[in-house]
Amino acid sequence: MFVHTLNPLIQIGPITLRYYGILFFVGFVIAFLVTRKIAEENGFGKDNIDAFFLIAVISTLIGIRLFHVFVYSWDYFKLRPLEILFFWKGGLSSHGAIIGLFIGAYIFTHVKKLSFYKLLDAMAIGVLIGPAITVRLGNFINGELVGSITSLPWGVKFPKFDWFRHPVQLYQAMYNFSIFLILMKFRKYKFQDGFIFYLGVTLWTISRFLVEFLRDPASSKHFYFLTTAQFASLL
Repeated sequence: MFVHTLNPLIQIGPITLRYYGILFFVGFVIAFLVTRKIAEENGFGKDNIDAFFLIAVISTLIGIRLFHVFVYSWDYFKLRPLEILFFWKGGLSSHGAIIGLFIGAYIFTHVKKLSFYKLLDAMAIGVLIGPAITVRLGNFINGELVGSITSLPWGVKFPKFDWFRHPVQLYQAMYNFSIFLILMKFRKYKFQDGFIFYLGVTLWTISRFLVEFLRDPASSKHFYFLTTAQFASLL
């Protein structure tokens, strides 16, 4: 078993940074580079992907924040609407990231008269090897979104939580990497445009649904016997 003593902050001279923010940025860079390479192979020019990157960042940030606000924490934010803008205080949603990217890609390809699903196929692979992994590593370093109590040998004792817990952040990171490998395998075959994207989303939602059973029940909102994240995954 492992006692979590990782410091989520890194000091560089007078500047204090969070590993979560660094990993978030690194994940986006990886996603951009992988998406650009695959999109080029799918017939997109570098200029188009470079132009889309800014839209992808903006649409993702809007999606991950607003989904969290309206689905997970509306009772809190309806009394403090200005805090919706305070990204640095936390409160992001991976389901919202998918929705935001989907909308951003649709608008961009519609305006540019490009293939929507070819771009989604490239994005799915880029996101799964980028922020889908690095953000979960950031969650682990922060000691947040912990799992339920376990006696398994790889249990982790997180700060601010009693007993040893499932490191569900690492479970999800490993699942996401596995899905990335599956998509890369299927990409070798000639499927209809959009197949890779929908396969990736389906596998990701299944993994997220299952991992939720190992989350700390005290930190999750519930709809009957399902958590909010499980309910969103079913949708």
